[in-house]
Amino acid sequence: MKVLKSKFAAFLCLVALAGCNNPSSIKIVTNSDSSKVVSPSGSVGEAKPDSAAMVDLITELYTGYVFGENGLDKEAVDRFCTKRMAQKLQDDYEFDDPDGYAVWDFRTKSQESQAGDGLKEVLRVYDNVFTAVIVDNGVKADVSLYIAYENGAYKIDAVDVRCEEKCSYCNGTKEVNCPSCNGEGFIYTPDAEHGRDWGHACFDCNGRGYGHKSGNDGNPLTLGKGKVPCYACVKEIAVEVPQASALDCMASVSPEFEKKLLGQHGVRLQWVSDTKLGHVTISKTKEGVYKCVGGQDGVGNDDYLKIDGEIKVVNAQHLLFNGTVECRVSHIYKGKPYVRKGVMDFLNTKGRKFWRLQQMDNGSCVDYVDIYM
Repeated sequence: MKVLKSKFAAFLCLVALAGCNNPSSIKIVTNSDSSKVVSPSGSVGEAKPDSAAMVDLITELYTGYVFGENGLDKEAVDRFCTKRMAQKLQDDYEFDDPDGYAVWDFRTKSQESQAGDGLKEVLRVYDNVFTAVIVDNGVKADVSLYIAYENGAYKIDAVDVRCEEKCSYCNGTKEVNCPSCNGEGFIYTPDAEHGRDWGHACFDCNGRGYGHKSGNDGNPLTLGKGKVPCYACVKEIAVEVPQASALDCMASVSPEFEKKLLGQHGVRLQWVSDTKLGHVTISKTKEGVYKCVGGQDGVGNDDYLKIDGEIKVVNAQHLLFNGTVECRVSHIYKGKPYVRKGVMDFLNTKGRKFWRLQQMDNGSCVDYVDIYM
């Protein structure tokens, strides 16, 4: 659907809907004395905008058909929609019924209704442009509607649904329990000397504390929140990563930072081992290219992480990596190797002691590939 643009310069008035199923309770505030109703398709009606009639049209459609029991047949579509909108509803209908209409075009993708769903408010934006505020399977959405005047009646000529779908895994919080510590923020690594509750704070969710669970000072240990980014939302989160190109990279790296960059660094993927680091070596070729090669092996299994590529420095916090990051973990991705190729970003954030790969999604969960400073 094309985003409706031309009428949204300002919200000059609002229509308050005190009772969404009762059109008579809607208060209309007129802000324009326009003599014509213009539709997105460019057709012009000869009627002066009648806000009350338009709100009644929207309210009846949503309460009686979109969220109601009435079927959206040809007679109803002809009454509520322009010919252009009716054709779109017919084109969007996905089933083998020549008389079917896509009533879901007026809703979100969440089509399973639950208690409390329905039309909540109708807002008049400008002249013949309205917003229907709906809740659909618990998802709130703003539906923009253009009203045109066709064959002596007000009809809907275009619709645009905008909402932020709630993730089914994290319910919109974008966080889930850390799989490394099961949300506890603490990794147990007991030994004979220190006892069964000995361990360390979980690296993956930034758990705090050290030593044993009671704390080295004898007081209860303050743990991290035990949450990590939801793997179903990680692509959305990754959008916030600054996208760099070779043009953004430093023409020359300072001797101080180069000394910090070159040499052997610890590396880990939490699924391979959370306690035994692997190593990568960053070296400089005769041509002045920084090579990064190495990996991490699993403990007592065939799991591994392999890194092979070149690094360009954007700044001290951002390394632009071009190459291959390959891993294999027995219980992830059906135990098959998962390979990322191309340009990727390693960032140092929140004062951590490592650069973390930002392309985290491996198709089924979140990978934390960290190169330690």
